Amino acid sequence: MNQIAPWPLAGAAQPLIHGRLIYVTKCAKCHAPEPVTKYSYAQWQVIMPDMIEETKLNATDAAAVTSYVQSLVTR
Repeated sequence: MNQIAPWPLAGAAQPLIHGRLIYVTKCAKCHAPEPVTKYSYAQWQVIMPDMIEETKLNATDAAAVTSYVQSLVTR
């Protein structure tokens, strides 16, 4: 699972750690989670709103998982 959803760097803020947890649990409820780096930053900008709505994440969880994904991909 680490290659699919790598851990944030040591000392990372709690929201990034929480975002990873959401990625590997909520996203995996409907489908196998894709490796985060499979998609570009621009692609995630399209993917995330749909997935957040589909999983009915609250604002805090949505922000955490978005921050986590964005921290791993290049702009």
